[in-house]
Amino acid sequence: MANGVFSPNSVDSASDIVLGECAVYANYYTTPVLLGATSGGSKLDITKSITDCKYDGAYGKTKGLRRYDKVDAKITVNYLRIDYTNLAYGIPITVVDGTDQDGTYKEIQFDIEYAAEDVLTDLSLVGQRWDGKAAVVKLDNALCVDKIELDFKEKDYLSAQIVYTGFYGYSTPTTPPIHLLDSY
Repeated sequence: MANGVFSPNSVDSASDIVLGECAVYANYYTTPVLLGATSGGSKLDITKSITDCKYDGAYGKTKGLRRYDKVDAKITVNYLRIDYTNLAYGIPITVVDGTDQDGTYKEIQFDIEYAAEDVLTDLSLVGQRWDGKAAVVKLDNALCVDKIELDFKEKDYLSAQIVYTGFYGYSTPTTPPIHLLDSY
């Protein structure tokens, strides 16, 4: 092959293509709770920091002498519909029942401290491949410590963007909290 020529890998068949639409679940592998559908897609961010181990006499980076300093994983979900039930998972809130002249309602109060029950076992984006088999992006120990955006648009529906962060487990401090699971 000529130098500088790139020969890309191709998909074996259309059934190998993962489709972009998905549903969002809390605790998908233990007690699954459907949090909702997405609008405008969702996004997985994996940020890695790598340290090069330096030694006397080296002119540059050396193969095999690199190690991960940290690996952070976040999933940004663009919910089609937001309500107190999907806010109650992975976000430190308290939901209080209320009544006024218009009837009953749910008041959402954001807490400033995190409790153990706020952390989800996992937050999973469950989609499918072209052939209908499942494709799952799983974020372990998920909690929203980042931003929540509620987008109020004229003549449009309310959409919400929530960023969840995956946390390492106490007993697995070197296993990144992200898994990509594809059925074959």
